Amino acid sequence: MDGVLCDMVGPSLRVHAKPDLLATWPKGTYDLEAAIGVSMDEFWAKIDAEGYAFWANLPAYDWIGDLISAAKRSAPEFMLLTKPSRSYFSSGGKHEWITKWLGRNFRNYAITPFKHHMAGPGRLLVDDSEKNIREWEAAGGIGLVFPQPWNHAEGDISTVLAEISRLASI
Repeated sequence: MDGVLCDMVGPSLRVHAKPDLLATWPKGTYDLEAAIGVSMDEFWAKIDAEGYAFWANLPAYDWIGDLISAAKRSAPEFMLLTKPSRSYFSSGGKHEWITKWLGRNFRNYAITPFKHHMAGPGRLLVDDSEKNIREWEAAGGIGLVFPQPWNHAEGDISTVLAEISRLASI
């Protein structure tokens, strides 16, 4: 969800008064607190102060419709997997976000820190975290790193959509 369907980084940077940091993001630095230059506790305290609405109102990326359509074409019963953060409010806010963007009847999702437990042969995970992809692949799944400044993947949404289509035809 975060970093693939919606922008968690932009709102996090605004909360920490660093809205322009993305323009000079240190490539491959996944940890927001390291990029911002604060401790993990400081980072999450400011996010928590924003409450439930921080998570429920994360802006969707422009490509959300294209990516969801590609997922449905490749796997009609696709699942959305998202990891809860250290923020007390993240799980509930993410649930509301999913309902807002995928509909009240969408139930194919899991909020879990253990995405890799759902991996298996032929199962594709699209994720912005290289660590999550490594764990997924180690558990027998197929991983696709979604290109973002905080990872080492190259390409853009068109690259991701083409790869999803290619993998669906295998």
